[in-house]
Amino acid sequence: MKRILVSLFLVLSISVNAQCDGRYQEEIFNEVSVSTVTYSDVHNLQMDIYQALGDTETHRPLLILAHGGSFVAGIRTNPSMIALGNAFAKRGYVVASISYRLMSFFDLLSSEAALNGVARALSDGRAAVRYFRKTVDLEDNLYGIDENQIYFGGNSAGGVIAVHAAFMQENDITDPALLAALNTLGGIEGDSGNDGYSSEVRGAISLAGALADVNFITIDENDKLLISCHGDADDVVPYSCGQPLSSAILPELCGGGAILAHTESIGFTNHQHLLFEGAGHVPWEYGGATQDDMIDFVSDNLYPALDCMTIGVEELAVNNIGAFPNPTNGIFTIKTQNVFTQISVYTLSGTKVLTLGNVKTVNIQHLPKGIYMVELVDVKQQKSYARIVKM
Repeated sequence: MKRILVSLFLVLSISVNAQCDGRYQEEIFNEVSVSTVTYSDVHNLQMDIYQALGDTETHRPLLILAHGGSFVAGIRTNPSMIALGNAFAKRGYVVASISYRLMSFFDLLSSEAALNGVARALSDGRAAVRYFRKTVDLEDNLYGIDENQIYFGGNSAGGVIAVHAAFMQENDITDPALLAALNTLGGIEGDSGNDGYSSEVRGAISLAGALADVNFITIDENDKLLISCHGDADDVVPYSCGQPLSSAILPELCGGGAILAHTESIGFTNHQHLLFEGAGHVPWEYGGATQDDMIDFVSDNLYPALDCMTIGVEELAVNNIGAFPNPTNGIFTIKTQNVFTQISVYTLSGTKVLTLGNVKTVNIQHLPKGIYMVELVDVKQQKSYARIVKM
């Protein structure tokens, strides 16, 4: 069997985008099928899954979308979601447009009730991510996705869901009211089902979305992608920081402008932002040139982040290291005679998901099930590798 030298591993992972040959960048399919499935049996929530007819690829990036509507209205079949679903499915993505629990209009009259309603929607968004990893595990990858390339996008309220799904970690939450709202659902993962699977995503597409706290984005997450589009005259979701809907009751949110200022200040380089100067809320909502500009911007900036070629396990030589137990449930020990200074863990598509110093025990419990490459760098900057199977 042909084997590629381990030293080529990083070269391959860096140059994979050259292998896309236009797929994912341009619309290469003419027709799209849409199927509706239930992703949360707990709350009877559905999603529409867009796939290109005739697409035989079985390792495709997944884009999950959430609609807007101030968390009190909106449907997954609104014009923006349909346009995005078709545009990206025709490029070769799998796209899922989700429904999520909505609060009542009267909940907007209470800060606590509104925050509880948003927490429920965030719970549903995380369950949608877990649903797809569950289908990879239990249904033989029914939708032909790459579970290491899941992105979350959304419009307005959906953008709020998306950017929190990507960047909000429980340990970073300092607002007691937000923590209380999440804890009523059992914690940050929520109560919407598909337990036991990771809700991690590789990035977010925030279309007039916002964060409760810009500090959720840290330099340690610079491997994640953030794409944002926002009008600076938005009076629904503030471009800077402020209260949505110009309400004196609702909790503050920080939109695309504030997020951009934050990412620039901390050196987070993986943020691409499109300003619609002088525009109000979701100017792309009803089609036309503005919608085309938004879709092209998202597509052009998502494409370079993709892994278009996976590296097979059998193609990689491994030397000098042992990892035990292997398979592992998430914690394993490195055994080697080498003196090393750094450990890194990569997906088979070349994405670095963890970097540690000189430690013997590695914890990858937060990562999805699958096969990973463990790289050790010694004092002479020489590299050794091992494969590890996460069960």
